[in-house]
Amino acid sequence: MVALKVRTGGSKSPGIINSVAALGKDAVAYTAGEETAVTPLPRDGCWGKLLDRDAEILFLGCPLSKNTFIHGVEEWNHIPDRLAETTQRLSILGPAGEPYQVDMHRHHCEACEDISERYGMLEEPFRRLGAIRYGKFGDALCVVGKARKMNEIASQLLKKEPNLFLSVKAIPGEWY
Repeated sequence: MVALKVRTGGSKSPGIINSVAALGKDAVAYTAGEETAVTPLPRDGCWGKLLDRDAEILFLGCPLSKNTFIHGVEEWNHIPDRLAETTQRLSILGPAGEPYQVDMHRHHCEACEDISERYGMLEEPFRRLGAIRYGKFGDALCVVGKARKMNEIASQLLKKEPNLFLSVKAIPGEWY
């Protein structure tokens, strides 16, 4: 298993963020380069590789508002005000605990506290267009999302309205 932990020392968001773990024969190749990324979810990083692998993402007992992948979709579509203009020094622990330092443009939204809280508005378009399906794991409601399909739908909606997630209104059905 390969695991990378990203730590911040800042008072605004201390702790571990965007950690990555991979298990299997491709784990090293899959996570290669994450320790030097200058944005949280570069297209050529682990989250972008989910598209390349036509992967499915499991949301185990959590809502789609916790869909980190959508941060990547916003980043890859160059949505304004989603990455901080200035960098923050981050400490990254590699798989053997070796330290790295990187200056990263963190996710940021000047117009709202937590943009991801609005990602749940994608659930209906994702459901209707076949990007997600539901299931149970024990008592936990689970959502399984197709990375490519979620990217396509979210990208189309963001092209129509780059500030989609600044609204609290539902996405109009005629948009999808």
